[in-house]
Amino acid sequence: MRKISLILMSALALLLSFAPQKSVAQLLWKISSDELAKDSYLYGTMHVTDDRAFILKDTWYPLITEECDVIAGELDMGNLMAMSMKMMTLAKMPNDTTLADLYTDEEYELVMGAIKDSPLSNMSQMFNTMKPIFISTMLSEAKRSSQEGKKPKHSEALDAYMQTQAKKHKKEVIGLETIDEQLVALESMTLKEQADLLYQSIASESENNEGESEMEKMMRLYVAQDINSLYELTTSSLSAKASGELLSIRNHRMAERLGKALQENKADKSYFVGIGAAHLAGEEGVIELLRKQGYKVEPIDAKPSEVKEDVKKKKQKVGEE
Repeated sequence: MRKISLILMSALALLLSFAPQKSVAQLLWKISSDELAKDSYLYGTMHVTDDRAFILKDTWYPLITEECDVIAGELDMGNLMAMSMKMMTLAKMPNDTTLADLYTDEEYELVMGAIKDSPLSNMSQMFNTMKPIFISTMLSEAKRSSQEGKKPKHSEALDAYMQTQAKKHKKEVIGLETIDEQLVALESMTLKEQADLLYQSIASESENNEGESEMEKMMRLYVAQDINSLYELTTSSLSAKASGELLSIRNHRMAERLGKALQENKADKSYFVGIGAAHLAGEEGVIELLRKQGYKVEPIDAKPSEVKEDVKKKKQKVGEE
């Protein structure tokens, strides 16, 4: 039960982690103003345990454990059990609806075949009454994990790990949203829209078995800090209504609450804000919305530790020549 709940929590986090905007390809940003006594930071996260998601740990770890006073996420993930119970309720389709009701016979056969061939084949019966959007995300995550061929160094997803480490260092942890607000956003997608997304993903992989999976594309773009392409990959099939609920409305809500918190604590507190990577960019992204509130938001040219080491070695080599 707990394992399924954790998978569902991961599914929600992945679904809500990206937003459609344009900006500089950077994950780490500094927030400042003449009124703030301390600088604060904005960081694009991803809700996965994949070691590649931790590429900038050398940069952000000192910020959350030493420099900043408050660590903010989309959610305060401390009350996992309560969130899991809500997720379990949300994941089931209403009125005895099954996947067969959402597809033609041919489409249903393809979808169920993919489920039975996946690492989650033992959950196929439960999947038959689960909302397709959760199935899609869970299949992608399970496939990615099985392809890694090794256990990741971190047992927690990046955003959860940040909050855990912050609490270990006696930092205050807050959420910019509630689980109920996120669930309302998710409910904006019709079952048919969700079913179409699941089918398209499976059909695409069936046509090109050797191709790059959707989750692998996400990771590649995340490592490149390419928040714009992440949006294009994850939101191209959403309806206008779903995009507004999942993306724009949430960006405004998080930016407003963060701006208020910065003002209320401008004399003595600095914030580290870790939210889904592509929520950062564009005219309705959190970066631009904070700028409209009068804050200066600047990219920090953070590079993975292995890249920094390569640069250092090249400089040393040039100096020796």
